[in-house]
Amino acid sequence: MKLGKVTGKVLLKRQAESLKGETVLLVELEGNEIAALDRAGAAAGDRVLVVMSHAAGKYSMEAPSDAVVVAVAGE
Repeated sequence: MKLGKVTGKVLLKRQAESLKGETVLLVELEGNEIAALDRAGAAAGDRVLVVMSHAAGKYSMEAPSDAVVVAVAGE
């Protein structure tokens, strides 16, 4: 897991069937911005825990993803 900060949302105009209804967040992580599926109800400005790579598949259900927000961190 890695700690990052939500910088915004990705607006999906068209997407694969498996991504319909999914929220995709922009997360600043180690100086880079990545897109990650949201499983924690995070919002812009939140510090979040992100699961990456193969472990992300456990949380992304049917949606293909290599990054998933799994928790919002406290202050």
